[in-house]
Amino acid sequence: MHRKLIFLYKKKFPKSFEKRVPLRVKQMVLYALFLITKHPDFGFHHIKILRAIGKLESAVGIYTDGDANTEALADPLFDAELVQIGQSRLLAEFGYRGLWLGGPLPASKWIEIKLGEVVLRREALQGKSEFRYQITRRPLAMFGNSEQLSVVDNEGNILGVWIVKIPGGDGTLKDFIVNKGGLDKKGGLKSRKKELEQRQREYLALYERVNSAFQKQCGRPIFILYGTLLGQHRSGDFIPGDDDFDIGYVSEETSFTGVRAEAIRIIQILISSGFTVSLNYEGKPFRIRDDLAGPGVWLDNRPVFDLGDGFSWLHKHARLKIPLADFRYPEEGLMSGHQILKPRNSANFLSEYYGPNWKTPDPDYSNASKFVAPYVLRGLSKVNLTLHEQRELKDKAARMGIAHRFKPLTLNTLYPVD
Repeated sequence: MHRKLIFLYKKKFPKSFEKRVPLRVKQMVLYALFLITKHPDFGFHHIKILRAIGKLESAVGIYTDGDANTEALADPLFDAELVQIGQSRLLAEFGYRGLWLGGPLPASKWIEIKLGEVVLRREALQGKSEFRYQITRRPLAMFGNSEQLSVVDNEGNILGVWIVKIPGGDGTLKDFIVNKGGLDKKGGLKSRKKELEQRQREYLALYERVNSAFQKQCGRPIFILYGTLLGQHRSGDFIPGDDDFDIGYVSEETSFTGVRAEAIRIIQILISSGFTVSLNYEGKPFRIRDDLAGPGVWLDNRPVFDLGDGFSWLHKHARLKIPLADFRYPEEGLMSGHQILKPRNSANFLSEYYGPNWKTPDPDYSNASKFVAPYVLRGLSKVNLTLHEQRELKDKAARMGIAHRFKPLTLNTLYPVD
């Protein structure tokens, strides 16, 4: 539902139509979309319109804590502007989390996102037909007051050019990129080497604690996946620059609703055992940490299951021709000197998910724009917890005195911006 509504809003309403719709009507539509989806971009644009028509105070009770005032709704991105220069193959739009870029691509090998002449990000495409990327708030605050942003491909084709105006931007991003390197795959600033190495050590220590508790409390192990597995399988270490940690567990349920119900039971067990669990804006199960983990240290966990079709299903957006037994009976391995578990026939998993070139390190690779069949997206979205289920779980946690252990982003207030 979320994905369909966002698609309809962004791509099916022409700009000319949007301009003709009165602001009061648009704000009602955006508010309704926010209530249905809780997607922050709808809330962001709703507040912008309320601000424009002098009704900002009506947003306070919706998007902030009850005792806040309109000052809590301050957001530098409300005054940010985009001016498109010439024709563009790509869309660009500000949203709650930053500046979104995306759209169809020519048959290019790679693209570059440039601020003036400085390359913010180069991304290998490997046959992808669509591009998606988001520059997050922190680097946006380092733009100058008025900068040219462009996207070009390896053939020199200009895919989009915009003048980006960020009032109050400090203009330090270009120097930062030149000295420290480009933006990471998530649109943020790359961590310093020592900070990253410390975080990676904390990931491994957290994995050991979570795996031990998972086996005792849930009767099954957890194993590494995706980029974490890729680094371990190649070199016994993290991929250079990798700043997250992907894990999974086997669900023996054979329906989307069954997997979701089991995930809710597991979340209840984990938060009752002293762990903290978070859900993203889509309700995808789930991220996990404990009180010993440092700031920002979470494990990205997900169920792996078979619907009886001979495929293994798992977020993020995967339906792979791999037997569930490869995950059900993981094998031991070492990662930076720590014991980990990983799927049997890990090379098969990596080849299925990343393609035939998975063995070759590519610092410009990102999986964000990979094509995923719509029926796979629809199916996996049914594993996500509904708003009703998230509220129920939050209420149960509150009655147990552990509401702080369950952190669904959809139930958080959007403002003030953290």
